[in-house]
Amino acid sequence: MHKKLSERLGSSLKKIEEFYSENRKNIWDIVLYGSSVRGEEPRDLDIVIIFEDVDEEEYDELPYQLKKMVEGEDLSVDVKGKYFKELFDSNFLAGGSIVTEGYCLISDEFVTDKLNLDGYTLFNYSLKDLDKNSKTRFTYALKGRNDSPGVLDKLEGKHFAPKVVLIPIEETDDFRTFLGRWNVSYEEYRIAMRRGI
Repeated sequence: MHKKLSERLGSSLKKIEEFYSENRKNIWDIVLYGSSVRGEEPRDLDIVIIFEDVDEEEYDELPYQLKKMVEGEDLSVDVKGKYFKELFDSNFLAGGSIVTEGYCLISDEFVTDKLNLDGYTLFNYSLKDLDKNSKTRFTYALKGRNDSPGVLDKLEGKHFAPKVVLIPIEETDDFRTFLGRWNVSYEEYRIAMRRGI
């Protein structure tokens, strides 16, 4: 499992795996999504059980059971249950977040990996508030200089277009912090793309 995610989950992961072992028949995966996946300090854990096929009673009951198993005094947990096809329903607003940033706790991979996609946060930044000297230093810090790697290399990001970079979902918070240190304004979007770009 991705080290940062493993640290955030702690002992809850073992309970989730036990739950899955007992109820695996119709579960596609159990997915962690939200702030904890993006590298932020989570206030709670957002989890969705993705069902392939299950009756209505289990659809309602299994998320409640998992919540009771995982939730503790110092950990707030929100657990939903959804059919796989519901992830792509325009009426389910969290579906896009789950697909682009969700981490499959059972198969130990991002949802995008499981669907043969890559998940990124696209940052469109502006340097209009920096003077010429600061713009040059920012570019060196971003892309590197000589043999020294920049933050894009360290976070395994990609330069996509002028003032547009793609950062792996799990490194989103680190890149936000980098932009904040430079007082650079930006917009961000979560995206999933087919491999091979």
